[in-house]
Amino acid sequence: MNVRPNPRYAEFVYRLGKISRKPSAWEGVTFRAVELEHASPEHILNDQGSLKYGGQ
Repeated sequence: MNVRPNPRYAEFVYRLGKISRKPSAWEGVTFRAVELEHASPEHILNDQGSLKYGGQ
């Protein structure tokens, strides 16, 4: 896989800063849904399935 930074990343950050409040620490609960065959903690947390199959 050839991974390169987006050449317009600085523009994205600038524009996002104009329309969004500053980032802060996450507070709350989040859920992640997965198919049963990938439902073990090892499969959910290592994120390899998302990388392999294009999720998220």
